[in-house]
Amino acid sequence: MYARYAAIGAVSTTVLMGGFYVGMSGVIPSDENISVVYLIEPQRLELLANVSSSIQTDIPPPVEGSPEYGTWLWTPTLDITPAYREAMLSGAASHGITAIYLSIDSYLDIFILPEGPEKVSQKAAFDKAVEEFIAAAKRRGIAVDAEAGWRNWAESGHEYKALAVLDYVIEYNRTHEHAFRGFQYDVEPYLLEEYRVDKKEVLRNFLDLIHVSLTRLSGSDLRFSVVVPEFYDARGGLTPRFFYGVRFTHAFGHLLAALERRPGSELLVMAYRNFAEGKDGALDIARDELRAAKNTSSTVVIAQELGDVPPPYITFHSTSRVRYEREQEVIDASLGEESA
Repeated sequence: MYARYAAIGAVSTTVLMGGFYVGMSGVIPSDENISVVYLIEPQRLELLANVSSSIQTDIPPPVEGSPEYGTWLWTPTLDITPAYREAMLSGAASHGITAIYLSIDSYLDIFILPEGPEKVSQKAAFDKAVEEFIAAAKRRGIAVDAEAGWRNWAESGHEYKALAVLDYVIEYNRTHEHAFRGFQYDVEPYLLEEYRVDKKEVLRNFLDLIHVSLTRLSGSDLRFSVVVPEFYDARGGLTPRFFYGVRFTHAFGHLLAALERRPGSELLVMAYRNFAEGKDGALDIARDELRAAKNTSSTVVIAQELGDVPPPYITFHSTSRVRYEREQEVIDASLGEESA
């Protein structure tokens, strides 16, 4: 089984401008009024041997035994000024951030423009902003992944949005020296009204998008990841089993099967609880996903919430740093036992 641990908070474009406690276990905001997103990877490099050897990047490899600290950045790309970029990256580097997940959804504003000089000009400016951001990040030893997604992107008439952004990233990497390390979908179709009416059809549409995207990625060295909720498995009966192709299983099983087409892919499971053990704890609600991935080539990432979001039991926002680190250590130890 391949597993990692992550912690995620709410979104802010000032993610690195406040105070932080930085420890070996991760990064915790020292000011509860600061809204931050983190992906924290503890010492699990031995579990990543499944990452495809075809993945090539000029990012220096992490030092063995060191965690990866990451943050999502949702600021529209063309709004990232040089001053903001440099201040943010300097702050990131000073706090040990080694990966940034850069939202590029705003590329769609350019994609829908009519062909002509304005579109060409906007595209060139977008490319320039992306390349300058990646180059500046790399100078500080920070990798950059592209992130994109919205709840309706797998629905009929909207798939073009996901594929337009993915095609942009693939083409950008082919034509620019400073390239994205990976591409991540954060498509959440379960938030659609249509999901309440016909879960199976909505999930089949989502799987169709994943398969089309995997085909698009076949000539690329981008690392691929997909964000999913913790209820895409059999637990709680919240997601039905259904046929997709010749398989009859839950959405998570179908996703694992799809990602076998691209070894080294990741499934980020939002197992949001501020307690690790016991009934309905983080380990309990992620257990089926961890077991299902045991004999696959994909990495499962267990995510935890740090943001100020309801209900309180899903987030560490109002808890202490000591409490967060204690629960993270429990998860970390459990993943080590599972992988042994």
